[in-house]
Amino acid sequence: MIQYEVEKYNFRIRTRSGVVVDRVSISGKNPDDANRRLMQVYPECVVLDTWSGESNPIRVQRDSSLEDVIDLITLSH
Repeated sequence: MIQYEVEKYNFRIRTRSGVVVDRVSISGKNPDDANRRLMQVYPECVVLDTWSGESNPIRVQRDSSLEDVIDLITLSH
């Protein structure tokens, strides 16, 4: 039996319909494997950000909307 370590990779994406999904967690052997799996679930999505592990980078963009700020506050609590 072949064993390999699986790590969790997190993505912030824009779906093909334009919806931004802030946190999609995908397990994979490596970043390329996780990205391949992401594209199977969300074909034609655009990856806006990616990070590995459990931490969630909190970023505020200069052109943030009120909804973005509310999402940021909600995520931090």
